[in-house]
Amino acid sequence: MPNGFTHRRAGDIEYLTIPQFEAAGGVKHCFSTRLGGVSTGGCESLNLGFNRGESEQTVLENYGRLCGALGVSVQSLVLSAQTHTDNIRSVGRADAGAGIYRAGFQDVDGLSTAEPGVTLVTFYADCTPLFFYDPVRRVCALAHAGWRGTVQQIGAKMTAHMQAQYGCQSEDILAAVGPAAGPCCYEVSDDVALRLMRAGGGLDCLQFNARTGRLHADLWRTNERILLGAGILPEHITVCGECTVCGERLYYSHRRQGAARGSLAAMIALC
Repeated sequence: MPNGFTHRRAGDIEYLTIPQFEAAGGVKHCFSTRLGGVSTGGCESLNLGFNRGESEQTVLENYGRLCGALGVSVQSLVLSAQTHTDNIRSVGRADAGAGIYRAGFQDVDGLSTAEPGVTLVTFYADCTPLFFYDPVRRVCALAHAGWRGTVQQIGAKMTAHMQAQYGCQSEDILAAVGPAAGPCCYEVSDDVALRLMRAGGGLDCLQFNARTGRLHADLWRTNERILLGAGILPEHITVCGECTVCGERLYYSHRRQGAARGSLAAMIALC
């Protein structure tokens, strides 16, 4: 099972990519870091969230910089409005600009497309980003998996969505689990721990942390197992393994910063 994303730089912008997706070709994608933008304060410097108290001009400048590095247009973006659901929406070129130049989609935590010229965008600050790409049927998708989305098995539901909507075969789908709060830092209540275990993580996806005296959960491994249970091949799943709470230089973290923080983004587009 492949491990690790690749860190790339374009000027002051630093972002992450998935080696298997790059090797397959036909798709542009990234997971942003906080480096290379114009935001200040807790949002310093590449905040991509319009709901973080910054001016629209500042956030659009950040999008322009990241899109330039990725080689996609700001006009192609389709932004989600996530509320920790398992709702998934298929989008196309007619939806380009949603959430950035006009009203976006509410209560959507997963986006998919089979049309080039559309760049999907989902947001993070400790929750788990899930990337999907079928190079055979030419379909890409993103899903936002916090603990609620993980319990609802949004990764498996996205796999089923790609099969039903586009005729994908699970054995053709490449998937990746991006940077998120790791088991070193992801403290959970006993109730949440039980729900994650029942969702497919198993007992070994939980650990007692002597430092905090609480249970900690491994959302990386839990989502990986959910993807395996959906039929995605182990050799087609990449796990980044970088903790957003620990990684203060690169990542915003709600657990570390609270509400005074920016938003990271996953982006993917067919080309």
